[in-house]
Amino acid sequence: MPVNTNSRLTGVSAALYTNHTWASRPAASAENAGTIIRVTDVGPGGVGALFISDATVWRPVNGQASLARWSVPVGVPSSGSIANNGALTLTTALDRVYSDGIYLRFPANAIAAGVPAGLYYCVMSSTTVGTIFNNSSLGIPSIPASPVPFSTTGPGAYVQTTGTDIILITLPIPGGLLGSNGSLANTHTLVLNATSNSIVYRQRYANYGFAEFYPNLMSLIVGTTEFVNTSTTAQKSMSTVFTGIGGSSGTVQSQNLGAVNSSINQDYTQLVTLTLATDWLIIQSGNIKLRN
Repeated sequence: MPVNTNSRLTGVSAALYTNHTWASRPAASAENAGTIIRVTDVGPGGVGALFISDATVWRPVNGQASLARWSVPVGVPSSGSIANNGALTLTTALDRVYSDGIYLRFPANAIAAGVPAGLYYCVMSSTTVGTIFNNSSLGIPSIPASPVPFSTTGPGAYVQTTGTDIILITLPIPGGLLGSNGSLANTHTLVLNATSNSIVYRQRYANYGFAEFYPNLMSLIVGTTEFVNTSTTAQKSMSTVFTGIGGSSGTVQSQNLGAVNSSINQDYTQLVTLTLATDWLIIQSGNIKLRN
């Protein structure tokens, strides 16, 4: 196994290091101190991330590793109507024409009878009109290589789900990745229709809600959030900062504590709850980082 004792190594080629999944990584023992490995199932785009042993735990090289990055929009649209073959018309116009693709969430049977609720890839031709494809997003959104058309009979009008958390982003966090004092940080951009405290945006690690925001008459929000492990079974929120444009204010929850067992696999999620079916929210982009 290649060895390099420089824990601040930059500009390295991942091809120089042995490959492991996080679960099959070698022990971070004294004999492996300074060893760098490439963890293939951690990081965006299948590239993996480099970790170095400090003789006790594996830490990301340079102290942090990107776990996920995306710029494909994903969101919850308003109510609307769906005709044959996924022909979509929204009640409330989006902020721009998403002709380059967007994932939108529709309730069960809204696209056609028997089609489950979920996030489906759409190509818009205006701020209200577009075509839904039979490609769904189950985690971090990406443009499908070959969008699959629906061949269905449209049921017509649908009502968007309200009063319930809708998951837009899911990222599995392997057990042990956070260690006893690692943190998970995220930067993201949201757009939404200006409304009066009728949308709630949340982030969770398992059942630990470490970031929650209630925008008030805002149309664009840039946010940074972070929580840290204080042990392998306890967390606290480090920072929750949201900057809004187009509105007067917003409400952020105060610091809170979690009690999630981070030594086992858990999911990180981003969620939205609508109060009014005529509202909408879109996550434009995000970057989730491990710091340890």
